[in-house]
Amino acid sequence: MGKGAAVLTGIKAARTEDIILIDGDGQFSPSEIPLFTEKLKECDLVLGNRFHEGLEMPFHRLVANKLLKFLLSRTLGINDPLIGFRALKRSKFLKLHENGFEHDLEMIFLAREKGLKVCEVPVSVSYKIKKSSSPAGVMRKFFYYAKLLYYALRRAY
Repeated sequence: MGKGAAVLTGIKAARTEDIILIDGDGQFSPSEIPLFTEKLKECDLVLGNRFHEGLEMPFHRLVANKLLKFLLSRTLGINDPLIGFRALKRSKFLKLHENGFEHDLEMIFLAREKGLKVCEVPVSVSYKIKKSSSPAGVMRKFFYYAKLLYYALRRAY
């Protein structure tokens, strides 16, 4: 059913109020989890923020993330809306329903609608940058990011 469905299943099954979500692709370091647990003491949703000096991100991700940041930072005040490293208060996010990657954005919009406190912490990230991609892969990524942009614009405006 998708990443969003898996995350929601985990949130509902969790037995603690504080939940840490970290993508399983090895890009983020679990050693930074204490940054999130500390910030979660004062916030309902804590997002990592990859955008800092020295960041090397694949071009397609950089463009999509910068565009979403531009569109949403004025509305939501979020610097890195697609980050896969976040922490949340379980009871505040039981009403999520997006099955795909839109759930990352849905959490932020839900927090805004409920008046929840959203915070960010700087995180490191490690990408294995590929120099080329097949035409089919490029088109798949284009439609993926277009879908996320459509979802963000529909919810934000």
